[in-house]
Amino acid sequence: MTTENVILSSPTVWESWIQIIQAKAERKGIWGIIDPSKTDAHADEMLPEPTRPAPPEANDKTFAAQMTWKMTYDEYKDNKVLFDKQKESLQDLRIFILQTVDAKYTTYTYGISSARDLLAKLKKSIAPSDEARRNEI
Repeated sequence: MTTENVILSSPTVWESWIQIIQAKAERKGIWGIIDPSKTDAHADEMLPEPTRPAPPEANDKTFAAQMTWKMTYDEYKDNKVLFDKQKESLQDLRIFILQTVDAKYTTYTYGISSARDLLAKLKKSIAPSDEARRNEI
């Protein structure tokens, strides 16, 4: 069975399923943001959305003002690319999670828009408890 075929269909497949989710998230550098075992206070934060800098005032056309603005704008563009990439990775992973959850569990996913909240809800609702894991051994 390929890893793409693991569907969260019962608590017994939770570990296999979450390992695939974790591997995909780590590859995109977002596992620290969505790790359902972390509390809100310990989760990594998303990159802040950068703010486009205002051009220099019309009456300040000095070379220094233009260069300062250009450097600030270049930094903004770089940060915007990183922000957009992270946002897209989170959205793509959320879609993957939804595609790999069995239909009988979809009610747990209603109204949840973030991948982290989705994983936390699925973990709470489906993942086997520590006691259930000990009983399996």
